[in-house]
Amino acid sequence: MPHPIEIQNLRLRYPETGRVVLHGIDMVVRQGEVKLLLGPSGSGKSSLALTLNGLIPHQMEGEIRGVVLINGVDTTTTQVAALTTQVGLLFQDPDAQIATLTVADEVAFGMENLRVPPAEMPARIDTALARVDMAGMNGRGTDALSGGQKQRLSLASTLAMGAAILVFDEPTANLDPAGTTSFFDLLSRLKAEGATILIIEHKLDDLIARVDSVAVLGLDGKIAADGPPTQVLQEQRELLHELGVWVPQVTELANALTTCDVTLNPYPLTIEDAVAAIKNGPWLWNNRVSQATQPDHTGGESGADGIPALQIEDLTYRYPSGTLALN
Repeated sequence: MPHPIEIQNLRLRYPETGRVVLHGIDMVVRQGEVKLLLGPSGSGKSSLALTLNGLIPHQMEGEIRGVVLINGVDTTTTQVAALTTQVGLLFQDPDAQIATLTVADEVAFGMENLRVPPAEMPARIDTALARVDMAGMNGRGTDALSGGQKQRLSLASTLAMGAAILVFDEPTANLDPAGTTSFFDLLSRLKAEGATILIIEHKLDDLIARVDSVAVLGLDGKIAADGPPTQVLQEQRELLHELGVWVPQVTELANALTTCDVTLNPYPLTIEDAVAAIKNGPWLWNNRVSQATQPDHTGGESGADGIPALQIEDLTYRYPSGTLALN
């Protein structure tokens, strides 16, 4: 049985500039897997994503050598319309992906282009919206949605067209921390439902525990590392630092401690991992360190004069659309 995504010796060159962006890429994303693609700016991550649903080379000019397979189907010889029913691509700017005025119309838009029978659309719209926590919002205006809701709406449109392979190119770039966590929770649920996911992302603290494997794309357009998250982040920490790739904060902590001859075991990917590793570490804290890390229970005010730097009382805010944001 073919893998959902399989790339063999992929080389991509943009004829207009003559630049070779990808050079000999070999990569597999297995059924039900969440794969994280890391790499510095300009390494070709977005270009790689665009080859997966045929936008390159069918809609955007690019010379491809090698093979890009989606469920065994070659994207270079298959039209984009056929590929959209198998693989969906979500970009970082929510506003750039919405074409209609209401939520229901937006979910229907892709299906209309695929000539889905109108009688089938209402049920598919309701199902797709429910999967992204937007049930009952069919009549809501798209201009009244938050950034996170717009991203989920774009995802619902993709799901309604039948895509079970999802490719995300920095989907939380314009979302706040709460929206980011909510979106990552949604990815975990989609994985549990059987989706296969490739995600390009920089916000790793809430994402990394949900990832099955990590691939690193270097500035030379080649895969520099590929494997389980712990293996890549620990064994390739010097490479990631040289490339300027963001890593989870607890990973930065673990790497910094190695310079003091302290190795956290197991190597942490999450705050919970780090807390457990530090508590169970084979070292002894001296009294000075122990006392310095004890919480201050004196009840003193922060700030030299005891005046709060910021104070909010009884704040309520409602958007012009009527949505209550703060209460």
